[in-house]
Amino acid sequence: MSAEELAALKAKGIKSVASPGDDPEAKVVKHSPVIALEGKKATVTLPHPQAEDHVIQNIWIEDAAGTVLASRTLAWTDATTSEFEVPEGTASVIAYAFCNLHGVYASPETTI
Repeated sequence: MSAEELAALKAKGIKSVASPGDDPEAKVVKHSPVIALEGKKATVTLPHPQAEDHVIQNIWIEDAAGTVLASRTLAWTDATTSEFEVPEGTASVIAYAFCNLHGVYASPETTI
């Protein structure tokens, strides 16, 4: 997806562990991405099971300014783990995931 398409998904609303809206905690935890950093590699994971009718379709990372650094489109048969290279000079990243049924969820901002 393009940066514009990802921004349009975010414009519909973003949920997170810190700001779950009216989602139950279990749903938010299952949909919220988690970032693990190793050097300049960011590994984004979600404990969300994939099914044909309920799928994480996109995972992406942005810097603090909202610039999309990397993204991946997933099929229902794909694992909900993605590895991204973080560009040199990036101070922090936020991961996002889009679920076809429940919308966009964000990780906390992670300092590099």
